[in-house]
Amino acid sequence: MHRQEIRRGLGNFVAITKSRLSGKTFVPNPRHAIYIETSGRCNLACRFCAYDKLPPRGFMDHKTFSNIVDQACDRGFRQVWLTSMLGEIFADRQISDKWALLEKETRIDGYGFYSNFILAREEQIRSFPTLSKPTSLFISLYGFDSDSFVETTRKPVSQYSKLLKNLSCLLEVSDSWTPMDGLHFNMRTIKTNTPIMECDTELSALLRKFAAKGANVSEDNEYDSWVVTITQDEVDPLGIKLTDGNQLYMHGTCTKVFAEIQIKADG
Repeated sequence: MHRQEIRRGLGNFVAITKSRLSGKTFVPNPRHAIYIETSGRCNLACRFCAYDKLPPRGFMDHKTFSNIVDQACDRGFRQVWLTSMLGEIFADRQISDKWALLEKETRIDGYGFYSNFILAREEQIRSFPTLSKPTSLFISLYGFDSDSFVETTRKPVSQYSKLLKNLSCLLEVSDSWTPMDGLHFNMRTIKTNTPIMECDTELSALLRKFAAKGANVSEDNEYDSWVVTITQDEVDPLGIKLTDGNQLYMHGTCTKVFAEIQIKADG
């Protein structure tokens, strides 16, 4: 076990044992939010992701999406997360139509989503101010410069250039629009000794501007093996270490079966 596993294992042990001794169980509200995977396709092949090791999946058609939203509302859900397990939301060419449906559905209070923000079209980004229900927009970043992007995602630098263009457009739009719970950026890439925000790159400069407007910017230093789907040698070029979940202390039912009920792209 490396230090990350020891630290997380001890943390789990203390928190879980304290709750068990006090007779308390913390179960998230299972009817608060529903997770709907509209896209099972992704444009990247990140070294620490299982996407390119699993059979390709398609997209959720609009009729199925509408039916699922209606059923979810009937069962008391008021929040929707358009987040994929392995896919990319903007790979779905009908995603704007799905936003429009959620905007019109009076029983839905809000919706949020995650994206690597590369496939977003400029007209979609500039339409954000017309949307009233987005709660959060989480943008996952996989490289602080062109070289680290290519090494992390195993995709051409042209996609990194598209990301910079889209983020610049979003920065303009953010003058008049932000989601209810704000903009969030999370970096997962080559391990460096310099904080991403302090790097002298075009992306870091953009992130500093977003942060000055109140956006949250973070770096992720923990990576799991997707139940040993990813091996350590695959991520060695990034200088990161995988966390073996089998080594972590656990007891009881995983909260995800309550808190993150997800409907896959095939319904």
